[in-house]
Amino acid sequence: MAQIMVLLTRGFDLSLGFTVSLVQRHIGDGDDQNRGYADPGIAAGPGVGLPIGGLNGFLIADTGINPLVAKFGMANVVTALASTVSGGFPVPGIPEAFTDA
Repeated sequence: MAQIMVLLTRGFDLSLGFTVSLVQRHIGDGDDQNRGYADPGIAAGPGVGLPIGGLNGFLIADTGINPLVAKFGMANVVTALASTVSGGFPVPGIPEAFTDA
């Protein structure tokens, strides 16, 4: 839904997919004992995604940085964070609730 809002306002969000990768990393860590439920992960998702979106909004609206440049830069920052947090390895033990189609 967030991407729809960006597209309706004639924007283009490059950092959304990269933010999702960082959020997914924290969702995977939320079920640290492999209990099979995702409640801690669901709480961690907005806790990671909202500050990144807020910082994007601040950079674009308040500082006047070009949206394409701000979001491309944020995509690189978030990719580096996700890679650093995960150690460059896939997240094991994603709860089944997130993998069901």
